[in-house]
Amino acid sequence: MLQAHQLSAKAHNVTDSVRPNSLVLLFTFLVTGSFVAAQNSALITRVTSLESETAKSEVASKYSYLKSRIEIVLKHHFDEKENSEKRSPWGVMHAMVAFGPHAEMYGDGKLVKDVDWLCENQACRGMKLLNQSKGRLGTNNGPGRQGHDGQFLAILAQSQIDKSRKLIVDGTEFSIDDLIQYEMSTCKAKEELTFKLIGLSHYIDSDQSWKSNDQQTWNLERIVKEELRQPVIGAACGGTHRLMGFSYALLMRRLQSKPITGDWKRAEAFVRDFRNYTFKLQNRDGSFSTRWFEGREMRKDIQRRVQTTGHILEWLVFSAEESELTEPRLVKAVDYLSSLMVNNRKTKWEIGPKGHAVRALRLFYEKVLLQPATSVASSNPTKNDLAELIISQSTMKSNVQVNEPSVEKSESGKSETSFIEEHVKTKSKKTGDSPVSKSASQSSEITADDLPELPLLIR
Repeated sequence: MLQAHQLSAKAHNVTDSVRPNSLVLLFTFLVTGSFVAAQNSALITRVTSLESETAKSEVASKYSYLKSRIEIVLKHHFDEKENSEKRSPWGVMHAMVAFGPHAEMYGDGKLVKDVDWLCENQACRGMKLLNQSKGRLGTNNGPGRQGHDGQFLAILAQSQIDKSRKLIVDGTEFSIDDLIQYEMSTCKAKEELTFKLIGLSHYIDSDQSWKSNDQQTWNLERIVKEELRQPVIGAACGGTHRLMGFSYALLMRRLQSKPITGDWKRAEAFVRDFRNYTFKLQNRDGSFSTRWFEGREMRKDIQRRVQTTGHILEWLVFSAEESELTEPRLVKAVDYLSSLMVNNRKTKWEIGPKGHAVRALRLFYEKVLLQPATSVASSNPTKNDLAELIISQSTMKSNVQVNEPSVEKSESGKSETSFIEEHVKTKSKKTGDSPVSKSASQSSEITADDLPELPLLIR
């Protein structure tokens, strides 16, 4: 894994005009979804081609009607601050899903960063997230705390928190590296490993091996294999987190310039096939099924619609290739979700679904709607500087060895293309379509300059 000083040296060689300062790293995070792009790779490419800038500007202009609408959603929910007296650790973690290390809350009456509050193991609604025993760090699982093994590490990873970050438990100082060791040591076969996969793939070398407490040998590919054996339906949040785990781990693997073979290749084929399957369940108004991946359905319950469409869209945007970001079906889903959240701004959304829905819109906003610096009409020079930088996932993949999946027999003798059938058995169920949501106003007095300066530029 590249250290910070190695990254700086390599990034500086790309172009003298791009210095790998904190803003560069932040935008690396913005476009790729991970600071591991900064930690594991020096694939920072500056967009200097007029043709590229023009193309992106045209795309942003084409979908400008979505920009002001999404900005309203982002600003509204960033301004909503959680409170440690009312929100559990699980709830605070989900507030971080939307705005990462810049999410703010009130702790003991003072405005603090969510990540600071959790890393210092402060009480949230009387509950704490971490524990220690005999000098070893552990997590508290259960309602209101960590809902899944590895969940806190996954949230820290997706919030791009450096593993040297201190964790304070009962006055004893630990680091995220201690949490990594804990999650590695507690890996167990035939159990959910979804969130461990996200967190560990972010922080460790994808070929690293380790021993669990029961003396089993593990590496990330084994976790991928174990996850592929588990069903999507019935998994956390309809299976969207399992799919995100595959997509996140594959991205980290590529950023480490490692070959996509074996179970990595099976996961890649599975994700691609599942994307195609997901769009088959899309409703005519752009929303996704309120039955997750079990079959098509359009309940009228807007809380449920935000929950399912938000989670599914978040994964689809995160895992999309550059050419897929403006696919009409995906844009229609963004149109639907942004309209729903704008038209229902006064609704008290459930904290988990809200976090994922807001993050889905922010991913699209950052990947598609931010124009190149030369065409951004903004009085904020920081935004203009950030908008000059981009990392193309397609460019990254062209520099690494990727074995394209083909139709072949797996260990069980089944073709890889039919592997998805083991995870999803679609049930036929006819439901009535609910009315299409009202169209949100395509103009707004709120502009990018009215948004908080950096938080909304961070994934």
